[in-house]
Amino acid sequence: MSTEPSQQSENFQGYRWTFYSELHGFSSKVADRVLKTAKWDALIQRATEKRSGMKCRLLPAIGMGYNHMIRILEFADRVQWVARLQMPDLYDGSAKAQGEMECEHMTFRLVQEKTKIPVPKIHVCEDGPSSSAGVPFMLMDCLRGNVGADLALIIPHEHEVKVYTAMAEAHIEMFNIKLSQIGRIVGENNDGSYRQGPIPGIGGPFDTAAEYFRAWATHTKFRLTPDQLRALSGKYADELSVNNTCPFGLYHGDFGHANVVFDDNYRMLGVIDWELAYAALCEIAAQFPLAVPGTVPTLDFSQHYDDNGDRKDADLKKGYASRERYIAIVKQIEEEQGFTTGYRLSSALESSQRHHMACAIPLFEDGRAAFYSKVMEGFCGDE
Repeated sequence: MSTEPSQQSENFQGYRWTFYSELHGFSSKVADRVLKTAKWDALIQRATEKRSGMKCRLLPAIGMGYNHMIRILEFADRVQWVARLQMPDLYDGSAKAQGEMECEHMTFRLVQEKTKIPVPKIHVCEDGPSSSAGVPFMLMDCLRGNVGADLALIIPHEHEVKVYTAMAEAHIEMFNIKLSQIGRIVGENNDGSYRQGPIPGIGGPFDTAAEYFRAWATHTKFRLTPDQLRALSGKYADELSVNNTCPFGLYHGDFGHANVVFDDNYRMLGVIDWELAYAALCEIAAQFPLAVPGTVPTLDFSQHYDDNGDRKDADLKKGYASRERYIAIVKQIEEEQGFTTGYRLSSALESSQRHHMACAIPLFEDGRAAFYSKVMEGFCGDE
């Protein structure tokens, strides 16, 4: 990737990092505090040691996301690495839980080992109070491109098929990773297998989808009647997923063009930001990428649809067409790769009732139940 000496390319005309400069108020103060207190000299020294004494310097550009600050280190041979520092919460200033960055590091290793998904190589990961930089950080290859959201908020129509195809290839790879439990990737065992741990706010790891749903229902606040809640966390928990037992695929947690790096011609260079990833039941692992627009009818306002259930709004129709196009691309790739039997990613995407249920889970977790509780009618409506 970017371990070659940096040089301008016709498909990369520079980083389009504006988020840091657009911060204001409390969020700006949080970012500035990290910028001032991070031990940049120690971080530079750590990078120099990792490359056997090769000197490097910190470039002035500052990249930001909601969870990380990005700086570029350029070595004397013009190789560039990214220093990715973990940020406190931009809205309340609270620190992230210790160990989160190491979990992400383990997930990167899993993805590199088990798939062909392009991800930047991590050279250093320090997560804990003894970090060289004073905060958890990674040093990784610098991808010469921008995340899709920095190129354009919406994928340009002329690049849509190219982007959907690249994302579908990555999505199929994630869906077909075979893991024994539902949970985050927390370490590596002596035999080379990966150790799994709890999902923040839910617990685990879980051996079955039913165990996951029971724990999720216990820890989540949402507006369901007591009978519906008992149904969800009781006997119906065994029926909510097609595959109650392993293997389980990998769920990125925030898979959209905001976390995919492209060159200026929308060629995928890498999938980044795996901090929310965990091995999940197939319905969750199969959620549409955030770059594919569309609204699930069960979770939407009824006035957006006519008496026949068809979408009234042109944007809703366009989003539905985008999802159908994405499914068609997934099917074509599956056939080309020999995935023609069993429960495939395309099968999960087309299973509307279970897909609607999986889409509702993060909405419930955000405390926004309201009409989203309609999604359970198909499972426990007869109770």
